[in-house]
Amino acid sequence: SVAKHELGHWFAARHFGFNEDFIDIEITFNEQNVSKSGHAGSAHLSPVPVLANQSDTLEYIEKRIICLQAGAFSQSYDVETDIVDNDIVYDLYESDASVDFGKFNELAIIAVGIANSKIIESNNIDRLKQDYIDECHVKTFNLLNGKFELIDLMAESIANQLLGKFNKFTRQTSVHCSKSEIEELIKVTEAKLLKEDKLETE
Repeated sequence: SVAKHELGHWFAARHFGFNEDFIDIEITFNEQNVSKSGHAGSAHLSPVPVLANQSDTLEYIEKRIICLQAGAFSQSYDVETDIVDNDIVYDLYESDASVDFGKFNELAIIAVGIANSKIIESNNIDRLKQDYIDECHVKTFNLLNGKFELIDLMAESIANQLLGKFNKFTRQTSVHCSKSEIEELIKVTEAKLLKEDKLETE
């Protein structure tokens, strides 16, 4: 799931030209004390926004929010049902994606403040913020729709790498996927999906 999450961030960043780079994932297993098990992942990107005016700023904030939301959306995708469950997305906002949630909530408040500076009041800020976040959710889904199966299979390949690098003494495993490695994995996975589609139509 952590690989799906980070790939979601990566694909969204790639779509917006945010200089997507590498992905790092580290997982620790502790069978005796599950609370000490954990995982960490990061998709590295380096956006260089040109904010000449208010419109540019709002556009950049929206893109940044979509990148942040894309992790939970990818992670919650169920390949068996081919759906993204919004309830699971919001559950992730309280767990695996809590840092993303905090970041895009703050950005959403800024965006709402900029766009509604003349009419905003303290008693309607939460509603305006949630409406804005919901609009971004729709755009996040639309951006990733059609890529979920690709991301799912790529994540499976990365998971196999993690299993192959598992250290039984430290009970840890990690993987570093460079941009070129991710791009190559995209090509291989797309070819695999195309082959499967052809077999299904024959």
